[in-house]
Amino acid sequence: MFQCVAFISGRQLGMQALQAELKKINIPELSGKSGRVRYRFSGIHIRTFNIAQSTMAFSPGTGMKLSLDNVFIAVRGNWRMKYRFM
Repeated sequence: MFQCVAFISGRQLGMQALQAELKKINIPELSGKSGRVRYRFSGIHIRTFNIAQSTMAFSPGTGMKLSLDNVFIAVRGNWRMKYRFM
């Protein structure tokens, strides 16, 4: 009888945990003014998070060192902009 066992690496488990935590983050409202433009971003949340390359190493005395390259983050939210002509 043949038994198939799935192997998940520590990196895969770490990425899954990181994605789950990032989806829980509440990004605060951002508003401001630049010249004649007023803007407001609200209800922003992370939809997708992907890291093409990452390395993790233990650093004696300080903990772990994480390096991320080619990171892609897709967010969704509401935005509003007002332009003052005069």
